[in-house]
Amino acid sequence: MNDEKAAMGAQERLPSKGNLSLHQHALFLFWMSVVFIAFFRLIILKFCNYKVSSFQVLRMTMHVNTEPHLGIVEGGEISNQESSSLDNKENVIKDDEQKPQTSRPSFDSFLSSVATFGSIMFFYYLCDDDHFFAASERTYSRDLFWFLVLLLFSVAAVFTRRDTADKVLNREQTEEWKGWMQVMFVWYHYFKAAETYNAVRVFIAAYVWMTGFGNFSFFWVKKDFSLYRILKMLFRLNFLVVVTCLVVRNEYMLYYICPMHTFWFLSTYCFMKLLNSWNDYPGKMAVKFTGYFVIVFLLFDVPGIGEIVFKPFGFILSYQNSLHEWMFRAGLDHYATLLGMLCAYFHPNFEKLLRYLDEKQSVKRRVIRVFIAFVCLSAFALWVRYLFVLDKYQYNKLHPYFSFIPLLSFIFLRNMFPTFRKSYLNMFTWLGRITLETYISQLHIYLQSNAKMLISFIPGYPLLNFALATTIYLILSYHLFHLTADISAYVIAKDIKTMFRTIAIGVVWLGACYAVGGIFPGS
Repeated sequence: MNDEKAAMGAQERLPSKGNLSLHQHALFLFWMSVVFIAFFRLIILKFCNYKVSSFQVLRMTMHVNTEPHLGIVEGGEISNQESSSLDNKENVIKDDEQKPQTSRPSFDSFLSSVATFGSIMFFYYLCDDDHFFAASERTYSRDLFWFLVLLLFSVAAVFTRRDTADKVLNREQTEEWKGWMQVMFVWYHYFKAAETYNAVRVFIAAYVWMTGFGNFSFFWVKKDFSLYRILKMLFRLNFLVVVTCLVVRNEYMLYYICPMHTFWFLSTYCFMKLLNSWNDYPGKMAVKFTGYFVIVFLLFDVPGIGEIVFKPFGFILSYQNSLHEWMFRAGLDHYATLLGMLCAYFHPNFEKLLRYLDEKQSVKRRVIRVFIAFVCLSAFALWVRYLFVLDKYQYNKLHPYFSFIPLLSFIFLRNMFPTFRKSYLNMFTWLGRITLETYISQLHIYLQSNAKMLISFIPGYPLLNFALATTIYLILSYHLFHLTADISAYVIAKDIKTMFRTIAIGVVWLGACYAVGGIFPGS
């Protein structure tokens, strides 16, 4: 009887987080104002288009009735003058159709994106602030968890395999890597799969590695250190999470991946921007890499220094009034970005090695390929045997200094053989493109109460609930990815004057919403 009561209690709603805050009132007013303006403009534009169309029909009718000789001559053919006029009009239409669209969306498109974005945020609020849906306990079944993992990977391998360019660490491959790691990361939380903790730690290290690898490659090749590039990246990494924090009243550090990626992106930018004339000289780059290593070592390996340096940013990085969470999370992978930058720097050499091995089949080249694969497998096996099997607390102490073993082993083995290198699994590549959105959404569509409880859309039916939650989760994450990109394209314009004018209007608009929101009780 007690077990039945406990089971029933596990399906009850959690209490709401309380009266609406000032931020919630202001954001709601902002959203409603956007919806109203978008709807008003839609009605006005339709009305204007109708009036213009009616006027054009009337004008054409009058034109034909009053000047018939311009359109018809003997034999019923169009005159040369009118034919020329029609040709010109057709050319204008074709020119308009062929004119490339600007990268900045229209104001109406922006309003539509913000309105839709606000709808999703309202759903976030219902799930993880108001707690509109019931909560249930997370339970782990090893059999179910690994059955789903095996099923998903089998379907992806059999039905979504695609060919790609024969390039080392090509875009499809890295997105695929992000995608399957994200599945394991999210399911680790959803199914409470504590036994996969050490693997998840490696996955997060891989994400941080990609921050160093991708951004170093961009700055090295493009040499674009513009304000536009910085703002684009900062907006991409933080817009969704900041709005989410305000909507559901969570602290920024709860979404620790976002501040981590922001910090490591900025560190990579500073590394490449400062003394950027050195970037083409190996000897000088060695000095820069050494300096970067020393700074990271002092921040995270010398007790006390990191806390002093990051204390001024405590209002952003603190969690429950402490920098402990930030130092712990950032410290676990503090060398992964450096490793990513080094891999990007030596990437051309790795490609040359693989080209050499692929050009001609010979015993010598096969031996080299097999030897490299053997070294990687041996290193990985030793890492598993002596490190991976440790309990989470012991493993965390060693992880920052040995995570390079599984990372480099995977990179080498994934690219060593052309068969593996020239194909990817499209399902995971698709998921890899929306990892930021799926990371944030898991905490408000799959989970609630700081990832401690599941959201029960269908109480009492855990598998049906998982299926429905996954469908909602993926659809909303996909749309959030595109909505964030659309809003970013409008707000962060390449023209600096346009961008600052847009931001200024947004600040005034949002400020007015805050002023009105402050009138409501509880604010």
